[in-house]
Amino acid sequence: MKKDIANTTANTKDMSFRNPKDGEGLTEKQKIFVNIFTENEGRLTPTECARRAGYKPESANVRASELMNGRNFPSVLKAIARRRTEIEKTHEVKLNKHVQELAR
Repeated sequence: MKKDIANTTANTKDMSFRNPKDGEGLTEKQKIFVNIFTENEGRLTPTECARRAGYKPESANVRASELMNGRNFPSVLKAIARRRTEIEKTHEVKLNKHVQELAR
């Protein structure tokens, strides 16, 4: 009888309840990590990005390494690639616009 009670869904530790994922398969902390990482690329280390995203300072280096590993978290790497593409499009310099700006 005790085994039946111990295995009910109410008694299991399901991380999806505490860390729900969005449509892209990312938790809130992972989304924050992706934004911080892509906006500060080259200026902050992945460990510092993990700290700023809310991961515990003593384990931020491990979390950053895990998040940047494609086998463990492929959705994070996909989100980073998408975000990089978005940033490139917003900062895109076209020759026509550049020449017009120089002419002014």
